[in-house]
Order: sequence, then C-alpha cells, then structure tokens
Amino acid sequence: MAATSEDGFVWIESRPQPFCLLTRPENVYQALVAPTSQMRRWSGSPELQEFLGESIITAQDTGMRQKTLPAFHRQHLETWRRQIEALAAERLLPSLSGGPLNLKNRFEPFTLEAVGRLLFDADLREVSAEIGDLVRRIAIPTYWRSDFYAPLTPDVKASCAAIRELLRGVFRTQREAIEASPIFQMLRAEPAATEAQIFAEFCGFLLSSIMTTGHVLSAACWHLAHHESAQQELHHALVKEMGHEAFDRVILESLRLCPPVWMIGREATGEVTICSKSFSAGTLFLICPWLMHRISFEQGDAFLPGRWKATEAEAPRGAFLPFSLGVRRCMGQSMSLLLLQIALRSILSRFILKPDERSPEFSIRPGVLLAMTSDTWVQLQPKHS
Repeated sequence: MAATSEDGFVWIESRPQPFCLLTRPENVYQALVAPTSQMRRWSGSPELQEFLGESIITAQDTGMRQKTLPAFHRQHLETWRRQIEALAAERLLPSLSGGPLNLKNRFEPFTLEAVGRLLFDADLREVSAEIGDLVRRIAIPTYWRSDFYAPLTPDVKASCAAIRELLRGVFRTQREAIEASPIFQMLRAEPAATEAQIFAEFCGFLLSSIMTTGHVLSAACWHLAHHESAQQELHHALVKEMGHEAFDRVILESLRLCPPVWMIGREATGEVTICSKSFSAGTLFLICPWLMHRISFEQGDAFLPGRWKATEAEAPRGAFLPFSLGVRRCMGQSMSLLLLQIALRSILSRFILKPDERSPEFSIRPGVLLAMTSDTWVQLQPKHS
C-alpha cells in the first residue's frame, strides 16, 4: 500500500478510503482522549465489527460504561487477590509439571475460569479448554489482509458460533449465580438493555480476558526463560518476600513488547483537531500500540523490565497504551494486571523457566489480536530438584 507521511500523520492508501496512521505519542494521546462526540470506535469490516460486538457497554454511547465502572474499582483488589490465589492453587499449578511446556494458548483456559469467577461467579471449568481451542482458531491471522476490510473466513465464523453456544449453555444453567453478580445487576438495571445485549456483554467480558491476559502471561514466561537475570530478580523477590514491584515491571515490559490489541481504530464523527491539524468528519485513524511501544522507547525491541523502575519510567503520554486510553480504555485493567501478577508469582514459586531449543524466538503475527504463530516452548525445572 502507498503511504505519505507528515508530522507523525501517515496517510495509507486503501479501499474504499484511506487511513491516517498516527505515529507520534502526542497525536495518539489527543486522538484517544478526544470527546466521544468527535470520535467513535472503528473496527474495520462489518463482519469484524460483528465479532468484536456492539453491545450496550462497548457501544459508542459511553454512559453505560460509566455506570459499570464501579464493578472494576480498585476497592475490589483484595477480594480478587484471594480468589485468584485460590484458583491458581486449585487449577493452574496442578496442571504444570517439570519438563517441556508449550506456551501457545496454554494459559487461556485458566484466565477464562478466573474472570468468569471474579465477574460473574460462574464456573467455566467444563468448557474452558474447548473455548481455548476455539479461540486459538479465531486468533490465527489466516483471514487478515492488507485492505483492512477482509471478511471472516467460514472457519472463524464457525468457531465464533461454537464459542457463543458453549457460553450460552453456561449462561442458561448457571443463571441464578450469574444474576447475583454486581456487574449483571448493573446491566439488568439498564432499562434499555435487552436479553441479547446482556448475553453479548457476558460473552464480551469473558472473551476479552481469554484472548489477552493468557497471551501476555505466555509472553512473560518465554522472555523470562531467555533472560536469566530478570528471572533471578523475581526468584529473589519471592525468597525475600519483597512485594510485587519486580513482577509488575516484568508484566509491563511484556505488555510493551507483546500488546494483544495491536491496532486501535477511530473514526471522526465531526471535525476534529489533533495537534493543531484539522480533520473532516469520516476520517479514519489507526493507532498501532505494537509500533508505538517500540519507536517511543530506547532499545524498543529489547526486553528490559528495569526501564519501569520509578526513576526511569518516563514515557510520554500516548507512548504506552496496552489498555488504550481515554473513556474507552479497558475497564478490566486492574483485574488483568492482578491476575497476571499472581499467576506469574505462582509459576515461579514452583519452577525455574529455562529456554527450549525448539523456540529460539517468540513469534507473533497480527490477526484479530496478536497471536503466536506456532508452538512456543520453554522448559519447566522444578525448584529444589
């Protein structure tokens, strides 16, 4: 595709209309924090839009998002922590043993079960593995094309339908417990909410977790296996009971290198100004976190958790956006970070991560989200063995 660039605005020729790729942090920041009256979410083809959903929380009107935010308030962190720690001991650690571990879609079932329990008090153990396998088929970027309007393949459509059917079964058989959850009650209290929209939100929250958090946990494990000093710092923190700061730095660096949401789209609904440059209604903007996370940091391709120490973490606004920014930022950010921290601590409390010669690189490609392109192996060495 042909492209022209000026002041961090890169125009990309595409059909049926061009896109403006934003490549400077200040441009990105202003686009993402623009009022909802000027910008709306854009996600490409109608079929891709259908897959991502357009229900009452993820719709353009952010009023319901604001009403739902209390369900994700940081005041819930301690309750979430206890629940995640119990699930890690019950479900994650018993599934791991010494020897080779394939990271590809390895942790998605656990993250699905955890988010289902935390948000909806739902038990997803019977369907988590099957949904994880179906999600892998969706995430594989076989349908992605350079025109950004590619239709979903029949296989992807069938996988989406199968996932919804499995979750519909959970929604039907565990309705009493799900209805008692705070987030469900907030949805039910919305007068305009239909049954179909409430079910769409149930699916949306669960699928967004399985397709993002599990991927980042796999990325963190692979990079730690290949960066011994970073891993030693975490083992030292565990022995000395030094808190979670070192783990947080590894998680942030894994999010920087491997942001699951690799592309964000926005469409101007009226005339909008970004960094003193005016754009007309209908202009389509693309923001690529994967790109911004590299060009905005020194040694952008290197795994350097130390860059997130308080004295060094000085990234400009718009440079780091794994959860997006503005009113449409990910509501589950605090929950996701806590889940990643506890899962990683649990794994390293039992094992030392070692490289596997079969996977010298962590290979990812863009699809609906960033996805691993092939089996990705590390070795688990039990501690004190």
